[in-house]
Amino acid sequence: MALTESTAPYVTAKVVAPSGSGKVTAKFYAGTYAANGDNDLADGKEVTVDSGEVARLKLPDMRIGTQFQWQVKACVDDDCSDLAPLQSTRVSPMTGAGERPGATRTGPPHAGADNSLAQGSGAKRV
Repeated sequence: MALTESTAPYVTAKVVAPSGSGKVTAKFYAGTYAANGDNDLADGKEVTVDSGEVARLKLPDMRIGTQFQWQVKACVDDDCSDLAPLQSTRVSPMTGAGERPGATRTGPPHAGADNSLAQGSGAKRV
């Protein structure tokens, strides 16, 4: 068994178009605490998926234990949701690993945000 000192975590968000169908672009913003508020990991990096699907962005390799913050917004053409609430997490070997069959759930369904791009709705955690 090898010990891992660094890993490339994923951030995820379920994004939904107001119409419920079509393509939606998730724009991710992420930065380490050492960056003092700058988005040194992702500054508007885009992932486009079908409405209702989960957008996944792989971040650069970071040492296990590194703290970072991230947000996401959903866009259809030039119409974008508000940014999701700022989330803070720490890199672990399981950050963004996704569902694990048979795993015991001890918290929310996943660390992503449900960014519904619809009138009157902002970003929500799932």
